[in-house]
Amino acid sequence: MKLACRFYKNRLPDVEELVMVNVAKVEELSVYVNLLEYNDIQGMILLSELSRRRIRSINKLVRVGKDEVVVVTRVDREKGFIDLSKCRVSSDEAVKCVEKFHRGKAVNHILRLTAAALKLTSNDEFEELYSKTAWFYDERHGRRGIAYDVFSHASRDESELKDCPVDADTKKALVDSIRRHFSAQSVKCRADIEVACYEYEGIDAVKAALREGLNQSTEDIPIKINLIAPPLYTITTTCLNGKEGVQALQTTIHKIKESIEKYRGVCRVKIEPQVFTEAHEKALEETRAAEEKSNRKSYHEDSDTSTDVESENELSDEDDNTATNGLVIDNGVEEE
Repeated sequence: MKLACRFYKNRLPDVEELVMVNVAKVEELSVYVNLLEYNDIQGMILLSELSRRRIRSINKLVRVGKDEVVVVTRVDREKGFIDLSKCRVSSDEAVKCVEKFHRGKAVNHILRLTAAALKLTSNDEFEELYSKTAWFYDERHGRRGIAYDVFSHASRDESELKDCPVDADTKKALVDSIRRHFSAQSVKCRADIEVACYEYEGIDAVKAALREGLNQSTEDIPIKINLIAPPLYTITTTCLNGKEGVQALQTTIHKIKESIEKYRGVCRVKIEPQVFTEAHEKALEETRAAEEKSNRKSYHEDSDTSTDVESENELSDEDDNTATNGLVIDNGVEEE
């Protein structure tokens, strides 16, 4: 059983709080999302709260599976309804919210490592661990999310946790988890694939196959699929273990291939799953830039050649017309 718990003590967010959500369902007049920091409880964004501009296509603004930063506009604490807005969030606020989310996610990862070491099996036990550690420091310092800073200092000096109200075994497991988290370096894994279907199902088959791939995502190894240019897609994940990341991408590609082949479509691997460094990214960007430049050059050369041929044809036509019309003048005498 996968343990889950909200990041903060409050079960529901406050009005005007910025939260990170994941798009679950897009409808004609609204978008339903899961609040990632509040144990995936559901919220709703009305169409009018997606953008201040006129909306021609809702699918161009939000996509199922994509993370978004939104602000809470209304909370019904009795029924649990949460109304959200995307258009009221400024770019600076979005950056701060993303940073807050990643800090909370890091604390969540540390406590799940601790729970695994203690062999906790229920969400109630996991919530109690949260209450005695992360939420304890949030309340003590009067600021939500401060537990990340406390854990960060504890990775260098465990005396930071001397007042933590847990037993010795739990504290030892917590310190080990903190050091494991902060000493580990995240790695990025990537693969590029082509997915296409030329049968009747077409794009619907492609979407269904990509969703199968996204279903392989976990909290430790989140899978993201982005469109480069049809039919080319890139699959990425960021995790602590490069080998596990590569295996997750291989499994994702296998699921996509299985799904698209049911519709007689194709899935081709263009770049095999591998750990991607900054050098890889830079080399790939340079290669694509060179390809684009080459394509533009070929296009212009083709255009120039086409223009020259048309001009020659025009001149040739004019000569033919002049000759056939008998309008060649010689010594002032017009031939008929």
